[in-house]
Amino acid sequence: AFAPGADGWGLFRSGLYYWLSQYMPGLFGFSFHCGKISLVTGGKMWYAVKKDGYTFKVTEIDRKAFQKNTKITGITIGKNISKIGTQAFSGCSKLKNITFKGTKAPKINSKAFKGTAAKSKVMIPKKMPAAQLKKLKSRMKAAGISKNAVYKKK
Repeated sequence: AFAPGADGWGLFRSGLYYWLSQYMPGLFGFSFHCGKISLVTGGKMWYAVKKDGYTFKVTEIDRKAFQKNTKITGITIGKNISKIGTQAFSGCSKLKNITFKGTKAPKINSKAFKGTAAKSKVMIPKKMPAAQLKKLKSRMKAAGISKNAVYKKK
């Protein structure tokens, strides 16, 4: 059920908390936020949240959402994700498989991938344009991914 929180109205689902990050007539967007809630789903994120016949797309991964979670070994960044917050995955030392589903590079804030596995594999869609791949690599590097990370089209 939706409930008021410090940052607006939110929804708790499968051990994860989502909040309504923006509202405009006809447009809803959800930001993924974990906070102090335990990651009982092992890092599984929903791409959309359904409530009362409405579908709300998850559009952001909030700052420190998975910070220091040593159980996560792989993540999939959905095509609707436009922003990955500061230190979102920092300290996730076993995180080595990162898959991007979208063809546009999301904004990635500082230290989002700092302290992840040294030999990370970053999978990207075959249809991602070269300019977007260049942006993604630059943003991942600035966000602290290992310089040994390998990028592969899938």
